[in-house]
Amino acid sequence: MAMWKSYYNDYKSFNSDKVFVTDFIEDIDSIYFTSDIIIARSGALTLSELAIVSKPSILIPSPNVAEDHQLKNAKSIEEKDACICMRKRS
Repeated sequence: MAMWKSYYNDYKSFNSDKVFVTDFIEDIDSIYFTSDIIIARSGALTLSELAIVSKPSILIPSPNVAEDHQLKNAKSIEEKDACICMRKRS
């Protein structure tokens, strides 16, 4: 199971038994623990949550943040082979 929080309207048609697409997640800890892989942005809080659950992740840094810190976060985790960092195409 994987999930997306952003771009709900673009991806809601992918909902299936194996993919869960939603626009808002109230019970994030349950989603983290039941997911096989997590696709997320790479903000500091998200990364700390992912470290706790030790799940494989694909991180897509937001390009619209101060000093491109999400890309720096994702790259530092990727260097430790703990995620795949993917940049959003413009």
